Amino acid sequence: MTGRVRGRVAVVGGGLAGLTAACRLKSAGAQVTLLEARQRTGGHLVREKLAGVEFEPSWPVVPASAPALSGLVHELGLGARVERTAIERAVLADGRRQRPIELSPVSRRGFSGLRRRRIRRLLEWFGPMLDARRPELAVRLDDRSVADFARLYLGRAVDPEQLGPLFESAFGLDSSDTSRLLFMLLMDAAAGLRVESVSGLSVLAEALASRLDDVRLEAPVASVGADGRSLTLVSGEKLETDAVVVALCTRRARGLVESFLPGERAFFDAGRRVERLHLAVALGSELTAPLTWLPRKRGGTLSAIVAVDSRLALLVARPRDLHETTESDERRAERLLSEAGAVWPSLARGVEGTLVCRPGATPEFGVGHYRRMAALREAQAAAPDRALFFADPALVGPHCEGAVQSAERAAADALALLDR
Repeated sequence: MTGRVRGRVAVVGGGLAGLTAACRLKSAGAQVTLLEARQRTGGHLVREKLAGVEFEPSWPVVPASAPALSGLVHELGLGARVERTAIERAVLADGRRQRPIELSPVSRRGFSGLRRRRIRRLLEWFGPMLDARRPELAVRLDDRSVADFARLYLGRAVDPEQLGPLFESAFGLDSSDTSRLLFMLLMDAAAGLRVESVSGLSVLAEALASRLDDVRLEAPVASVGADGRSLTLVSGEKLETDAVVVALCTRRARGLVESFLPGERAFFDAGRRVERLHLAVALGSELTAPLTWLPRKRGGTLSAIVAVDSRLALLVARPRDLHETTESDERRAERLLSEAGAVWPSLARGVEGTLVCRPGATPEFGVGHYRRMAALREAQAAAPDRALFFADPALVGPHCEGAVQSAERAAADALALLDR
């Protein structure tokens, strides 16, 4: 860009992606209006309080590098308040057995030298393509599932004992349906999954919102013009714009945009979300349970137990169970607590309070998802004068790093248009 841009941009959606895009646009000189349908910004990044313990119920998990999120946190001076913890191991509760599990498949006993060389050679071969900021570069890898890839290259036990439980508890995804490209974007050169849990993201959302001058709450949008030059609110008010960034999930975006490009239509029509449910449990005594995974073959409602601090745990419900049963949240809470107590008895004693939390739906990344995303990018590149841009984790990955990366790319594309 040659200098500070001029122009009015409307950002639809006040979650992490919308806030990031709006701040990037404003800092470059654009006149930005952020429109949020709810009474507050931040999306699912909220703080809750239970039995005197303050916590964030979403349990965000991000890639260990997370350059976009790291840069944003550093820029806002929040390094001491946004904390990241490496997830390197867990306990697998399989029946009556509880076994420690590490996230690096090559650390497993019995992982042969031949298999080790094979996976490292594969990663060296595809490594230059694996850019999380532009996953379309490696779209040829969007051809099989995580589970299939693991069976072929890592061994039969890796998916049911490591990858399946992690993808299900952290992202709400079924590894047998999830594209291997997502997995490879999270891997290191030694075939380890380099992921971290993050706390303090609600502070990040608040800091971003405080930087904006024009935030309109309880301002739901009815429609967005196909060219991105206007939008209409549910109230009937119409805004003329030079560009629009839609920072909503695929389902909500599909209902707003008046007309999609062909490649966009296929992506948004196929976009699906996974509903999630966590039960926060506050205890009167100190909690000693480590991160615990319950494999799917065990059955039941509980997928994982996450210790938030010494007195509070999150019980992660199995996403498939939410779709297959019509129980009330109260009944689900009872079952989650009972199943957790069977694994760690301390979770069944001295409970001071429970809270059912719905941390927001996450996008699915089934095989073929990235191919549709690449077609969307191609369609947008073929329409350079169109002023409509999208920011959503579905364009990158099912985590907060994906939200920030997609937002920064949408903002950069909008600024490039305005700067012409």
